[in-house]
This record gives sequence, C-alpha cells and structure tokens, in this order.
Amino acid sequence: RAGSAESSCSRHHQKKAIRDATAGASGRLAAGPAIAVLSVTLSESMLSSVLFPFLPWLVRDLGVPADSVALYSGLLSSAFNVSSLAGAVVWGRLSDVHGRLPVLALGLGSNAVSMVLLGLSASFPQAVAARLVAGCLNGNAGIARAAMREMTTEETRAHGFGLMSLAYGVGFFLGTNIGGLLAQPAELVPSLLAGSLLDRFPYLLPCAIATSGGLLSLLLVLRQLRLELRQQRTRERGRGRSGSRAGRTGRDTDPLVEVGGASRGEGGEGGLRRPSPSPGHGAGSGRGSGSSRPSEGFALCVLAQFGLNLVIVGFEEAYSLFCASRPSGLGLGPSDISASLTPLSLSLLLWPLAFPRLERAIGAAACFQQGVSLFLLASLATPLLRTIPAGRS
Repeated sequence: RAGSAESSCSRHHQKKAIRDATAGASGRLAAGPAIAVLSVTLSESMLSSVLFPFLPWLVRDLGVPADSVALYSGLLSSAFNVSSLAGAVVWGRLSDVHGRLPVLALGLGSNAVSMVLLGLSASFPQAVAARLVAGCLNGNAGIARAAMREMTTEETRAHGFGLMSLAYGVGFFLGTNIGGLLAQPAELVPSLLAGSLLDRFPYLLPCAIATSGGLLSLLLVLRQLRLELRQQRTRERGRGRSGSRAGRTGRDTDPLVEVGGASRGEGGEGGLRRPSPSPGHGAGSGRGSGSSRPSEGFALCVLAQFGLNLVIVGFEEAYSLFCASRPSGLGLGPSDISASLTPLSLSLLLWPLAFPRLERAIGAAACFQQGVSLFLLASLATPLLRTIPAGRS
C-alpha cells in the first residue's frame, strides 16, 4: 500500500507538471497542441451537422417509401451512435495507452473515408454500413475533451473548453450551410451537371466538401505528432550523451503522444502525450490504487451526459424531419433548413465568449442546469412554429 501511494503521488505531480508545461509560463494554452485539438472538434462538428439539412431527402432518394422516411432517417442517424457505443470506449482506452494524437488521427481518417462512402451510397444498406464504420472507428469527441482537460490548469480550463465550444459552433455553422447549399447541385445548375456524377449522387458534393475539413484537421494533427516525435528523439539523444538515461524522473511527459516502447515518463513541454492518472479522479485513481471502481461523481457525470445527448440528438433529428415534412411540418427545403439553423449556429459562436465569465459567477453546475432547462423549453416550443403564417415564418 505504501508503494502504491508513493506511485500515485508521483503520478499526481507528473500530471501537474504536464499542465504547467502545456499552459506555459503565461498561463495560456500552447498554440500547437491547442490548434490540433480544436481542429478535431471543428471537423467532427462539421461532419456530423452536414447531414441535418438533407437527411430526409437522402433517405427518400435511397428508395425508402415516403411514409417510412422518418423511421429510416432515425435508423440511419442512430447507426453511427450505436456503433460508437463500443468504439468510443475502445478508442478512449487505446488513447490512454498509446497517446491521444495517434488515435485522433485514425478517427479523422476513418471519418473522412466513411463520409465519402455515404455520399456514394446507392442503397439504404450501403448508407447504414458507412455510418456503422464511421462510429466503430471514431472516438474523437471524448478523446478531444480529455486532451483539452489535460492541457489546461484550473485557471485556464474554462477558457480552453470555451474555445472547444467555439470550434464546435464554427463547425456546426459550416456543416449546416454546406449541407443545405450544396445538396442536389444538379437541380441548381442542370445545364452544367445534368447526367454527371453529382447528378447520380446528389449528396456527394456536400459530403466531399465537409470531408476536406476533416482532412485539413488530419494534416494538423499529423504535423503536431511529427513535431513532438522529433522533439522526443532530440531529448533522448541528449539524455544518451549526458548519461542520464537511468535517472529519468518523468517530469516532462507529453500528455497526448506515446510512441512505441518509449518510457511512460518521457516527453516535452506543451506536447500531446499519454496522460498519467492522478489520485482522486474517478476511474483513473482506481487504476492507480488497485481498484477499478469509478467514483460516484463519475457515474453522475456519465448519467447526465447520457440524458443530455438523448435530448439533443433526438431534437436534432426530429427538427430536420419536422421542417421537411408536409403537411404536418413546415415543408422546407434543404437550403431553408440550413438558413433556419443559422440562429443556433450564431448562438454556438457567441456562447463561448460568455461562458468563462458566467462559469466564474455562478459555477459550472448552475450553467449546466440552466442551459439544459432553456434548451428543453426551446425544444418544446418548436412545434408552435406551425402556428406562424407561412408568409411570416
């Protein structure tokens, strides 16, 4: 027990050193690692939101009867989430062992390929298969949040997660506009695209454009990975020349990159290496003390995240169907749905600017509770849009 406590204390100081080095002397996030993680959040948001404006039309054009479009739209959307239930846990565990950046890069690559396959789908089973593959091979949302937490201190955490919310808002804005404006391009310019590949696959163009954002994020992640591998080799050569290899202390571990058989106590300032668990933090502390039982706070966080995702994802899917359907809905087209989502996109862009101050004023728990309450009220009020005259809505 004494040895375990000493090891746990060592990991606690190691993790504190990681955060201090990543935040820098000025208390700010290191630019390279932060840009890599934020680009992942932006691309994930863009790739998921690009489907919202045209999902009902995609399902219809894949041969689904009109009276079953809502059901099959839900099945297609849930395919990603169902397959990611197991995938997210596996990839999160692998990122603990091998580092955040390699796993993020794999998720970005698989998401890009699956999105193009979705745009090239000629049948509903093919589209479902593409979404299943995307979910199985991608756990980037949770890994990116874990990475941001490891790169921030208590003082900079609200700022770091505010930037993640900003990146999500930018991705949502780009994704919904790409999906709404570029879907069915042959109907917009038939003289140029009639009979072309984009006419045969009317949703390939928005999927491909959104994929380009994911590929850009992949390049940024790979660049950061290459830089940190180079820094690690330089440090290892320096330790070899000085003869201090046997005296490694692990004080400079990079939180998101673990390479091959490298020692789990190596790294550099501001890096993205495999994190070290600290005592008193849920499952991480359990592993360090010989117990894998999660804390009560961890279980409550998981439960709250489940309920929040259930409401948000359900509303997002129902909103597209409500806007597209006739006569029970609004009867809007993809571009109109995209335009209707613009206020939501703007709020996602503005919220990160207000969150740090609000979090300091009332606390994170109160922000969560009041935010969920307002979201539920807005969701319940959405069907009332049908009461607005068509000329005004």
